[in-house]
Order: sequence, then structure tokens, then C-alpha cells
Amino acid sequence: GIGVFCNRKEGVECNKLIAPYYGEIYPQWYWYEKQDLIKSNNLDKYLPDFYNIQLERSKKDPDGYNLIMVDPNSKGNFPSRMSHSCAPNCQTMTMVTNNKYVIGMYCVKKISFREELTFDYNSIT
Repeated sequence: GIGVFCNRKEGVECNKLIAPYYGEIYPQWYWYEKQDLIKSNNLDKYLPDFYNIQLERSKKDPDGYNLIMVDPNSKGNFPSRMSHSCAPNCQTMTMVTNNKYVIGMYCVKKISFREELTFDYNSIT
């Protein structure tokens, strides 16, 4: 992509919510089955890139501890299209509101007008 840039003339102050991070929720086993199917059928060259977040559900959750995948490929919004940086100006924060997990993209440094918004993907390969 070409990145996401600040279009607010006044910029964005530190610790402000940029936007929630939207996506479809998959159990971890389903996510990996889906990726294996895509690769085994050589569909990965035809399908768009995916931008996913792995969310750790607390052991205090009524459904118990688990890892779930948040896939914003078809139901995501602009935070999932932000570029990676090792010195990012944004980061995701997970909260529980009304018994629902919410992932928010927050500003961790002042962002100036026309500055690119970035976050650390924390990718492990």
C-alpha cells in the first residue's frame, strides 16, 4: 500500500484514539486451516495480502483462555492498512468494554499534519 497519513491540520496529540481496529474473528485452528488451503491451491498469488492480529483471551474470560485471530482483510478499516515501523507513532491496545474485547489504535507520539501513521507489527516469522 501507500500508507496512511494524518490529514488533520492540528495533527494528533499523544495518547489519543486513532480508530478501533476492525476485523473478522477466527479461532486459531480455523485461521491456520484457511491459510493452508489458500497456499495449497496457489490462491495466495491472486488474493490480497492479509493483515491480522493475534489476540490473547484472558483465562478469566467466561470462555476461558485462548488465542484468536482478528482478520481485517474484508471487514477491516484503515488502521489495518498502516505501515510497519520499528519506531512507530501508534500502537494497538486491547480493552474489555461491556464484556467485549476492543482493539484500539492509539497515538503514542504527537503526529503532525501529513505525517505517516505507523505501528510495529511485532511479526515473528
